Amino acid sequence: MEYQEFKTHLPAAHSQELQDYVTDTVMLDSRYLFFNQKRGIQTAYCTHCGKTHVPDSMLKHKQLVRATCPHCKSVCRVQAAWMGRSYMRDRAVFVWYERSLVDPQAITAQVISAHWDYSGDFRQVKKELSCSHEYLFAPRKSLYFGYQRKRLSAYSAFDRHFSGFCNYPRFMSKENIERAVTGTPFQYSTWEKYTRYKNSEYVSDMTEFFDLAARYPCIEYLTKGGFGQFIWAKLYKHNTWGAISWNAGTLPKVLRLSKAELREARALGVEITPKQLRFYQIQRKAGRKVSLSEAVILADISEGYYEGFYQSFVKLADEQTVLRYMLKQIRNGHYKTVTSMLTDWKDYRDECKQLRMNIREERYLFPNDLRKAHAETSKKIKFKRDKKLDNKIKSRLPELNKFRYENGVFLIRPAASSEELFDEGALQKICIGGYTGNYATGKTDLFFIRQKSEPEKPFYAVEISGGVIRQCRGRGNCEATPEVQAFVESFKERFLNKTSKSKTKTQGVAV
Repeated sequence: MEYQEFKTHLPAAHSQELQDYVTDTVMLDSRYLFFNQKRGIQTAYCTHCGKTHVPDSMLKHKQLVRATCPHCKSVCRVQAAWMGRSYMRDRAVFVWYERSLVDPQAITAQVISAHWDYSGDFRQVKKELSCSHEYLFAPRKSLYFGYQRKRLSAYSAFDRHFSGFCNYPRFMSKENIERAVTGTPFQYSTWEKYTRYKNSEYVSDMTEFFDLAARYPCIEYLTKGGFGQFIWAKLYKHNTWGAISWNAGTLPKVLRLSKAELREARALGVEITPKQLRFYQIQRKAGRKVSLSEAVILADISEGYYEGFYQSFVKLADEQTVLRYMLKQIRNGHYKTVTSMLTDWKDYRDECKQLRMNIREERYLFPNDLRKAHAETSKKIKFKRDKKLDNKIKSRLPELNKFRYENGVFLIRPAASSEELFDEGALQKICIGGYTGNYATGKTDLFFIRQKSEPEKPFYAVEISGGVIRQCRGRGNCEATPEVQAFVESFKERFLNKTSKSKTKTQGVAV
């Protein structure tokens, strides 16, 4: 479809409803009282109603408190009429939906920019509406023209063209969408479930949702079946892991599940994610006995940092046995997450190697209580105090001390010596002392969190690897409390998000 044919779906002129929406909503903030003053008497002109009045109280140029026009009751900004306005312009952008004029099953969307120019006569404000992004959504068909050029795929103009440096105020009307979709297949697309994003300040133009709904009818029954998280993953541009067959005709086929498995998924009590579903599909295809509830627990081992750990254990034992062991450690309450368990298992294995324990022996590879076994091997790893290592640590401290941080309750600082690391490990029953060499040579960074009321008492240890906080562990390898985790998040926001490419970036190991 070429642009001229595409334009036949759209109205030739802006409706009165659209113009009222611009005036009363989009440009509501662009109402001014321009005042003049002569012989101590002020007169003020309202740009909304075009009437002049004498203010009850004296107005000041750009005063913070807005003034109300007595004629139209508009709450207005205040400007002195004699002040320069060469660059005085207001702008905003909104999306407007309507039924297609050609196809009764289709809807259109236009992203329209509003520009109000006050640089000339404020009694003759130049008002301009311009549309450069236009969409057509029909069953199994989605078209997008940007600046009258057909694009290969639809994307959000709000995101791409009116955010960031431009950062226009953006508007979308749910009432407008509801009127546009009524009587079309999109009325049942469940669009109203996807207007609120995690960022409460974000305004969506909804074009990416309707693009999905046009191309994939399964959007409706995924939402109604309780699997809306898959649609959110698409809208947030997250990985869906190839878990969904988007063009399939029924919900079981879309999810690649049998009807019995679908009932199991609905009975989980939690929303299954694309990664968890894909993990289950892979295990099932490989003939391994993993339930959907177990897949929810185990799925995090299938990516990035932790997949390498997992694969290293698969080389030592049968994969089904490895999976069952990880589930056992979590179900017995030794760990809350499979990633924390897997990280400890990797550390424990490395300590066994240092202690010349044959890790291929079942008693060492699969201890009944991994957390306890890890603590025992950590005790046995003893570094003698080494002045060379201490000197290397001390040489790193001027740089690492820049990352000292505290709030009203906690403080975080780098480990100051090998002896301090050994003491921390012994008192807290963690393996941090075993990584003195790596810390001294800059392969990892080790920090201590202390309560400000007891700054010398061991509390939590933090490992930073690759500019990322990998772990935060307390006594007995316990995980961070919500209060400590909040402190760690504030530290990360203050330092690591800005310095991930700096010299403090490490290759690191777990503490």
